[in-house]
Amino acid sequence: MARQNKRLKKVIRPPEDLVIVVAHGQSEVAIAESLRSALRIKLLVIAENRGRSSIQIEGLAKRLDKEPLLKNKAEFMAQYSLSQLDHLHIFTLMDVDDVRHVDTKTAYMTGHIPGIKNRWYKQRVTPIYCDGNLEAVLKLADMPYAKSKAEKTATYLKVFPIVRTPEERQSKRDDFITFRDKTMSLQQTNIDIFVSTCLTIANQRN
Repeated sequence: MARQNKRLKKVIRPPEDLVIVVAHGQSEVAIAESLRSALRIKLLVIAENRGRSSIQIEGLAKRLDKEPLLKNKAEFMAQYSLSQLDHLHIFTLMDVDDVRHVDTKTAYMTGHIPGIKNRWYKQRVTPIYCDGNLEAVLKLADMPYAKSKAEKTATYLKVFPIVRTPEERQSKRDDFITFRDKTMSLQQTNIDIFVSTCLTIANQRN
């Protein structure tokens, strides 16, 4: 009996997008890491001392310039297996209540970060703002928020936890959908864009 040739079917997977979050402080780090655990997407966080020291809007360009991850485009694309830049999404999650110059605040809230004009990743950066801060936005959205600086760490680790089981992931995914929907209509933030992008990436993988 002739041996039958069998060809293994190659499973073609869609390219996996990469999200990079530049976090203002610990609260933003908590949101990003909770999203990553709930949605199981490729998400990297850039922060100072895990958010214990803040990154300010005025210093964003310098902070990005010194980030080893973003130094070389070709090396970056190869390291993260990105075939094209469309699969890269960089979000800067910032409060704008402590921006000293009105022009800088206005530029940031209209999608511009001074100082990154000639950077290879410029077109992939989306500035995300909370005006005046994350606490004010969560309060407007009728969600739990820290009422004092001392409460921040405990509050946001509870509201935006790292989840591990399938049941926890589904529950937290539903929470993030609610979070997106509640913030979508607020003029004080565009954080829904960040959450929506992450949800879309997760849905494309399933």
